[in-house]
Amino acid sequence: MAAESGPAPIVPDPPGAVEALAGADRALASGAIAEAEATYRRLLDEGYLPGLMAYRLGTIADALGDFEEAMRLHRLAVVADPCLASRIAPAGAPHRLAVTARFYGVEPAAVCPVCGGRDREPMRVVNCLASEAAPLAIDPVRRWVRCLGCGHAMADPRPSAGAIAAALAEPPPPLLASWGFETLRLASEVVLRLREHRPGPRLLDAGAGPGVMAGAAVELGFEVSALEVNPAFEPSIRSFGAEFLLGDLLSFPFGARRFDVVLLGGLLEHLPDPRLGLLVVSRLLEPGGLVWVSTPNREGAWARALGARDAMWREARHLHLFLKSGLHRLMGHCGLEPIDDRPSARLAGHGETIARRAGAAGT
Repeated sequence: MAAESGPAPIVPDPPGAVEALAGADRALASGAIAEAEATYRRLLDEGYLPGLMAYRLGTIADALGDFEEAMRLHRLAVVADPCLASRIAPAGAPHRLAVTARFYGVEPAAVCPVCGGRDREPMRVVNCLASEAAPLAIDPVRRWVRCLGCGHAMADPRPSAGAIAAALAEPPPPLLASWGFETLRLASEVVLRLREHRPGPRLLDAGAGPGVMAGAAVELGFEVSALEVNPAFEPSIRSFGAEFLLGDLLSFPFGARRFDVVLLGGLLEHLPDPRLGLLVVSRLLEPGGLVWVSTPNREGAWARALGARDAMWREARHLHLFLKSGLHRLMGHCGLEPIDDRPSARLAGHGETIARRAGAAGT
């Protein structure tokens, strides 16, 4: 009869490992990268917190431009420590206690949605477990590439359609589900700016989330339909007085419905094909109708100031990161003319553009 296996033996930390890690972290913070790297590598070889050591080394490799090594190390980090998120995610992040050592479907990125180019170069490799909210259905190791034709940034490989669908079925992170008076006030400022361009009353909020933008639009006199893939947001959206539509922008059966305004607040960067998304919007808009797009702006002041520390790089749901020039170019391809780039205080790091569909209103 085979002997019953007991609990795994507790392996003591290598002598001085705790102090060595603290010293390496201080060295890294002060810019002594070589010193920190040597210590992290020694601790990894000694088997001390291998997931965390591989993560630290992967971050250094990314900063040094060794993207293949960064990819290898970040992948090793996820495999070596199923609870890696508990060590690197911000305090309070909903995925901190999740077991994350599993892999999900990915696919190569298609042509650049802005210019149609196929040539690209690596930009960054990051571990999205270090973000505020990492969906469990999306591979946390992310490589960003830059289109050599126009500079547009995109995830490559990117999550498969199945992985994206599974992520959408997860409970929304508290950061996305929460709102308050200040959020509603900032949303109202955006809607008031739209009203300066004198649109008609029918408004679609695509990717409405809890419905804050929709609620502000209702208050300011619009007839609002709110499109959202997550049914958990239906009660909140309906409480604002908006019509709730369950579905996504690319597949919802709009039929003959048309709108005077479409809101895309933090949606375009999540679409595998943002060009297709804007083409759908162009078809939904009446001639002369308006679309408002809010999306992370890679060349904005916030992004320039934070650089690699900007959280937009580690948001696993982001598949694209736009330059303002690229967004304008993409809008032009879809029959939309940018007319207003004034930013609001609604979301740090996002650029905002209002564009008008070609054609005179009422034609």
